[in-house]
Amino acid sequence: SQLVIVPSGTVIALGGGYLFGIVAGGTVLAVSALAANVIVFLIANSAFASLVARYADAAPQRRRALDVLQAEGAAGVVALRLSPIVPSALTATLSAAAGIRLATFAFISALTIWVRPFAFAAAGVSMR
Repeated sequence: SQLVIVPSGTVIALGGGYLFGIVAGGTVLAVSALAANVIVFLIANSAFASLVARYADAAPQRRRALDVLQAEGAAGVVALRLSPIVPSALTATLSAAAGIRLATFAFISALTIWVRPFAFAAAGVSMR
């Protein structure tokens, strides 16, 4: 027997495309992802800020990502958001820890978050 690990968000995104099509599924997925990312940002920026800072310092990769975000600001958020290997929740958490303003994070996320949901919705449609 084999174990296959698939992130739950991927399964939900594929299912959204399968059930609702590319446009409706992609739109619902993108709007819900944006709302979830803003919530994660707010949580990371609130009482959990010190915990997030310790989390970032615990691994060299996260520390480097945090350093890039602090140095590059909005451009760093765009780079992380468009990277296919960086989870959205990690981008939101590191952005909050780097001191990115909520308005800046939400604006950049609203512009860049559409890529993944529509790609997965299209893949879901192809499974019909």
